Amino acid sequence: MDAAELLGVSEAAVDELRESGRLLGVSCGTEIRFPADQFAGRTVLPGLEPVLAAFGEIAP
Repeated sequence: MDAAELLGVSEAAVDELRESGRLLGVSCGTEIRFPADQFAGRTVLPGLEPVLAAFGEIAP
């Protein structure tokens, strides 16, 4: 199941979540993969956004 299907949203909505730092997408070749641990059922794990923001602050 892909992230859009899991969340019940469009691919564009998933891209917007990723680009705005609210969902982690990892480049793997020509694909972007979304680690399963960031989902809680059919939603994004509560509290994920500040964690991703903290990573953005330390990324080179």
